[in-house]
Amino acid sequence: TPAPKTLRPGRARGRLVGGNLSLVCALMGTPWQIETKGRILFLEDVGEEPYRIDRFLRQLKHAGLLDGVAGVILGRWHKCVPDDPEKSLTLDEVFADYFGDAPYPVVAEFPVGHVRDNATLPLGVMAELDATALTLTLLEPAVK
Repeated sequence: TPAPKTLRPGRARGRLVGGNLSLVCALMGTPWQIETKGRILFLEDVGEEPYRIDRFLRQLKHAGLLDGVAGVILGRWHKCVPDDPEKSLTLDEVFADYFGDAPYPVVAEFPVGHVRDNATLPLGVMAELDATALTLTLLEPAVK
């Protein structure tokens, strides 16, 4: 299992939003589109080749959903490998393109997604991401 890694250092506070990247994109333009401004956005997916993940991230970028986020958590990308590695970008290259110079903290390989050792991230809860220390702290209870 890969260890989490810092793509962009720093700290951010915000409510947790996100989930499966392809579903987040599918909900764009509907009443269920997520609000990302000032939020910590987490994304993961399963069974998508890097070119598809690139397309989904491009859609989020053009829709403005990567503008004004407080921070980004990139989870585990289970079975997200290219059919032909010689003709494809790697996921690391795709993520570097979108987040390599981001003005907000970014963590990759966070243990969330369609994987066995999976952290539960409660949507809407205020949290603090410390990308330098590789921690995510929930700042309020997820249930009452």
